[in-house]
Amino acid sequence: MAALETIANDTLNTGLGLYKTLAENGEKTAKDLEIQANEVRANLETKAGEIRAEFETKATEIRTDIESKATELRTQVEAKIAEIRGQIESGYSELVNKGAADQSEGVVKLRSLLDQGIAQVKEVQTKVEGLLNANN
Repeated sequence: MAALETIANDTLNTGLGLYKTLAENGEKTAKDLEIQANEVRANLETKAGEIRAEFETKATEIRTDIESKATELRTQVEAKIAEIRGQIESGYSELVNKGAADQSEGVVKLRSLLDQGIAQVKEVQTKVEGLLNANN
């Protein structure tokens, strides 16, 4: 009977030892998992920061490109308007100089149409310049 008690006690002690070892290993494993989770979280936060910085850089580049193109387009539009106005005024001046003495009905009508055309071009130019200046 004593031998059975010894075997039972040894078995119990061995079981308790295994249980203790498993509990310690489980605790280490939980700590290891927590450490790994913190490392993954830190890596994700770092990567998110890098992506955010890259996005902000690209957005700034795109905004700068758009502003540059808009300024370039505005300059081209203003130059073209000035060129057209100059051509119209030049043609008108030429007609005025040639036909100042001519007061025939056709010439008077032509002068009136040219005056209206120049007024319309100036009106369009004023509106375009107003829109361009409003966007600055």
